[in-house]
Amino acid sequence: MRAALLDARADPDDAVAFAVHARHVDAPPHLIAARERTAATAWLTKLATGTSTRAVLARGVLARAGVRSVVPLLERDLQSREIPVREAAGVGLVDLGEIPRAAPLVADADPRVRSAVACAILSAS
Repeated sequence: MRAALLDARADPDDAVAFAVHARHVDAPPHLIAARERTAATAWLTKLATGTSTRAVLARGVLARAGVRSVVPLLERDLQSREIPVREAAGVGLVDLGEIPRAAPLVADADPRVRSAVACAILSAS
């Protein structure tokens, strides 16, 4: 099973490769070797700099994992015209403990953004 997961990191299907890398970052430290986690984090960090849907998802995975290098990317996303991007940015900032940076989204024009960020803040408290 482990060998299959390691092989899947280079899968030509981007969705499969993304899922494997995300799993390596999300998994408890005792289940994934440090070098594998580091490689997966680097792969996702590179992806996170983009503007695709997977880039937004990568920023969320990294935020949940406590990777602070995504803070500037999430702050950029606060100004996005796309509702899911703003929502993910706010939740990601809360995941990183950056509640003051996420707080303006509690007053976002879209109720989905407001409620998602408010719930994330309440859950973090």
